[in-house]
Amino acid sequence: GCSGTGKTCLLKEIESAVKSRNDGRKVEYIEVYGFFRAYVNALENKAMEDFRAKWESLDVLLLDGFEFLEDCHGISEEMLRLVDGFINSGRQLVIATSADLSALQDDCMARLYNRVRSGVVAELKMPEQGLREACVRSAAKARGVSLPEKTVQEIARKKENFWVLNGLVNSAIAEMS
Repeated sequence: GCSGTGKTCLLKEIESAVKSRNDGRKVEYIEVYGFFRAYVNALENKAMEDFRAKWESLDVLLLDGFEFLEDCHGISEEMLRLVDGFINSGRQLVIATSADLSALQDDCMARLYNRVRSGVVAELKMPEQGLREACVRSAAKARGVSLPEKTVQEIARKKENFWVLNGLVNSAIAEMS
């Protein structure tokens, strides 16, 4: 889905849901750039075994910003190895991207795209009014504020993406102060 449609929020909610079950499953949310930094750090410190062991120990991996992987030179083969490991072992891998991965030209990225397509693929579109209202309430609550219902509805009626809605929540809170 496009920027601001809730991909990151969805991944973080999945993370929260898995953790709240307390069933022993290990879950981690990470952005591609964070994964890349950890990869480079492992290479520089000759700690690739530890790096791989960390990711291979997870039951659920939530990877955000997959479209940026193409910018992280040298990591696509490692990501392909990791994705194959998750697929072959039946572990859960959830990937979010705002790009059309079918346009990737790099061979390794094309293979990654094919692996990703082997699972369930869902496009996130702009949320409906009710979900936007829930997101506005959640954003305000995260800031320790309860907005009046009329304000929540006014902000949500703007039919903006989540980034803009968050900005509108910040503005409403500032006006209340």
